[in-house]
Amino acid sequence: MLIQRNTHVLPSTFSHSHTVYEIQYCVTGSVIFHYYPVQGSSYQVEVQIKPGMLIFTPKGVYHGVGNVRYPYDRFWAQFSDEDIADMDGSTGLLTFLSSGESRIPLIWDLSTNHEVFESILEQAYTAYMNDSLSQKWKKMYLSNYYGLLFCEIHRCYPQYFSGFSPNNISQTISQVKQFIDMHFSEAVKLSDIAELFHYSPSYLTKQFTEQIGISPRQYLTNKRLSMARKDLCSTSLSIQEIATRNGFGDVNYFIQVYKKNYGTTPKKYQHYMRTLP
Repeated sequence: MLIQRNTHVLPSTFSHSHTVYEIQYCVTGSVIFHYYPVQGSSYQVEVQIKPGMLIFTPKGVYHGVGNVRYPYDRFWAQFSDEDIADMDGSTGLLTFLSSGESRIPLIWDLSTNHEVFESILEQAYTAYMNDSLSQKWKKMYLSNYYGLLFCEIHRCYPQYFSGFSPNNISQTISQVKQFIDMHFSEAVKLSDIAELFHYSPSYLTKQFTEQIGISPRQYLTNKRLSMARKDLCSTSLSIQEIATRNGFGDVNYFIQVYKKNYGTTPKKYQHYMRTLP
């Protein structure tokens, strides 16, 4: 378990994978982060990472950076299965973080509360660099800081954890969740999903809410918002186009729901991301 802070110059472009989990958090500057969602494929996904954005990369995922804009300052941390188990306990957070669609990296925009997360990471880094602490004490400090980091992310941005529940999830509800993840951009209706899995809409809602923590309607909305937010960061599409491609048939409804969840309009957020250095 470690944490570092980098301001040094990186290679112009490089790719790699590793046998540990990794967190990268951008403080200043920007970088193009890329990854390969399917192992062995030449298809590459690129996302521009700006200040306040965090990347969680599962182990074994081939990834890298390029087009760095300096001065580039980041925190990066790595931890093993054993480290996560110490931090995670029995909550199942690791499974949630590392078993998404095609095991792709999670990219979260934390910029509206960046002071909170940078403070936690700075304290973790200070503890790690403190030579007066033994390795056991450093590990304890880092476990607590990483746990606090995820708790604060959940407090400030619960939508990023939609679908995470420490409770056991039945096979059917897990399949419902996967169906929504795959078809969120379509005109999906609760009644259609319920019929597909031989449930009544009310019973599906009850079971899904008990096991996942939110209703299937809210999970679908959160999924659409999360994917739309990624498009606002990484594409030049219009608000109408982003709304449509992420399952929002009414752009005004998209704007309304986005503002309710994120505290700003998608247009203002898109402008903010484009004007960052």
